Amino acid sequence: MNRKEWIAQLKEKTSDAAAESTFASLKKSPGRRPSQQKVELSAWFDQLAEQDKHRVAQVIKEAAEQATFNFLYVLDERGDADSTRADGHLELRYFRDSQSILINDPEDEPLHDIYNWLSQNTSGGQSEDLSNGEA
Repeated sequence: MNRKEWIAQLKEKTSDAAAESTFASLKKSPGRRPSQQKVELSAWFDQLAEQDKHRVAQVIKEAAEQATFNFLYVLDERGDADSTRADGHLELRYFRDSQSILINDPEDEPLHDIYNWLSQNTSGGQSEDLSNGEA
């Protein structure tokens, strides 16, 4: 597995999955006894026009992608989190058999840039258009 494959899997299992499940829970409150807040949000969502539902899906997708981007930004040791590690550094490694790959290698392209490119240039699976019943 290389860095880009790792980022693609991370995207699929985090931001794409979060957007899909959040949108699905708006369409139908999950579980046997959903919280009052989830019931109210679902009722509010149901009364929206289709165009507004589409916009809500876009906002959900944007928020999920931004959260994942911010996490990767921290893994890349950029931003405010750097100051807390003045005496060390963070390494994320992928091990398979006897091979070890440094995922957040500071000499390579930053993970958040790879993720940003993937988010802008791939459909992202079903989360691309959640509001058209594809979730």
